[in-house]
Amino acid sequence: MELGDIKEVVREISDEFETASNHGKEVAFLLEVYKPPYQSRLAAFRVIYSRIVEMPAPSKPPSNPPSGPPIQFSSRTMKLPKAYCGEPEKELISNPINLHPHLRNFMHGKRKKLYKEVKDEERLRAIYKKQCKRLKALDNRGAESNATESSIRKLLTKINICIRSVETILGRIHKLRDEELQPQLAALISGYEISFE
Repeated sequence: MELGDIKEVVREISDEFETASNHGKEVAFLLEVYKPPYQSRLAAFRVIYSRIVEMPAPSKPPSNPPSGPPIQFSSRTMKLPKAYCGEPEKELISNPINLHPHLRNFMHGKRKKLYKEVKDEERLRAIYKKQCKRLKALDNRGAESNATESSIRKLLTKINICIRSVETILGRIHKLRDEELQPQLAALISGYEISFE
């Protein structure tokens, strides 16, 4: 083997590693997780946050990756092999899906709503505890406590509404994960596997 041939092989290997590195950066960018702006000490918020961040992995990826347009990361379109897509390359460029900004915007909006609901629930719980102490003091004195009991019932209703709202937001996040993110991620991984074969 001549020195020129060896240099050419090394250059080709270097190009392949550069391509693989770029694909890895795109996947990392896609899977980017944002830290919440508020770190509550309450266990409830930690549980809610962990339900979002530590979602279980799918039991098994789909056997047939969904056919359709490619996924776009950052500002350029990813071109998947024709064997995978079954579409001409020019159609891949003309009809990209801009996945990452969509997910980021959706998750950011849901995170804001989730944060607001958790803060509201914390505020209501603090008021609820004060009202319970007040009710107990009124009962100990034998005073009229109907207004306080009514206030406590209203607070419980509001707290339950906040909890249901949090569950609804989490349901939407899980639905996005199951119906949009997992199939597109499976398609992305499948495309990478084919391109490296």
